[in-house]
Amino acid sequence: MKLYSNGFSRGFKRARRNAGYTQKTFAQSFLGDNNEQLVSLRTVQNWEQYRAIPEINIIEKLCLFFDCDMDYLFNRINCKTHNIQFIQNATGLEEKVIEKLIERNKRPDHYFIDSLNILLQSANFDNALSHIPQYMQAVKIVEIIGKQRRERQIEAVAHKDPKTGAYNCPYNENLEINYNKNQQDMILQEYTIDKNFKYVIQELTNRAKNNNQKSPNTTH
Repeated sequence: MKLYSNGFSRGFKRARRNAGYTQKTFAQSFLGDNNEQLVSLRTVQNWEQYRAIPEINIIEKLCLFFDCDMDYLFNRINCKTHNIQFIQNATGLEEKVIEKLIERNKRPDHYFIDSLNILLQSANFDNALSHIPQYMQAVKIVEIIGKQRRERQIEAVAHKDPKTGAYNCPYNENLEINYNKNQQDMILQEYTIDKNFKYVIQELTNRAKNNNQKSPNTTH
């Protein structure tokens, strides 16, 4: 049996899964202009097992169905369209974030985009964001070490000497030092983020006041 390049197989499978379809539900949902089923379950399975590649007219319909470019279906780009791929390459933003920005920008009220334009020019906002990865890393470490501490406490209770009441599980000083250090770092990062966001609120307040002073007086 002839096997085809795995480019389409991988690209189609990714598109199907990301859209939330199983092979069966996709075959049932991929319909023609007259609501006729365009492909069978066996056809979908053949696509994903490198046994077949659809004709160009079906590929065009697949692009419309998944709202993507053809190169996405053939696994040549990671994002659904070249435009989104270009934005991701330039900014590092995730595809879902880019799609959300595009969708928000299409709305008649641009408060979301207008707010972002203001916030992204703020040094305090930038500083707050820069501390988020450090905060999340500290939280992760505290959670891991905290679990180890709880396990040692359970172990200590299990090995308690019934006669003397002494615990046979030795105290781990390094574990406690590491836990306390990362917990303090977590608190510090949280404080820094909170402080900078409060500065951002103050910036917005001052900006609104300044804009109000520059507005012409329309009261007669």
